[in-house]
Amino acid sequence: MFVNYYTRIKESCELCKTDYMLIMEDDVYVKKAFTITEDFDCMGPCSARLDSYLTGFILRKTGREFNWHYGMCGGSMFRTSIFVDNFDTIIDNLRQYQETLSKESIISCVGDGNLTVQFHLLGYDYKCSPWIRDGSIQHPYKNYY
Repeated sequence: MFVNYYTRIKESCELCKTDYMLIMEDDVYVKKAFTITEDFDCMGPCSARLDSYLTGFILRKTGREFNWHYGMCGGSMFRTSIFVDNFDTIIDNLRQYQETLSKESIISCVGDGNLTVQFHLLGYDYKCSPWIRDGSIQHPYKNYY
């Protein structure tokens, strides 16, 4: 389901050669410059939480508690080395777990939710983005459509 999508993300990470990737969508507006002042794994809005099925699944697989928000949607960012270095594991996880997850949780069927799940299965946490919170990045921004 996500193999082509994740392959394009990996290719973008390799092409851009940046430490972090900002996920863009047609309704993301970067209003002002911002500076990354601390390292993070993945970061985005904190307006939604993973459902209880996914949190239980991730807890059973990793034995770890995480920030259970998700939202690797437009305006979110992630460390490219984590994604590229673990690409094969991410694809293996998709092949092994996605059919079951998709029957139990709609969140696992959308890119932003699934990407958060993949980072958690690798043991990486999700942080709330200060740039979305302070308005430097707006999503959704639909003033013109």
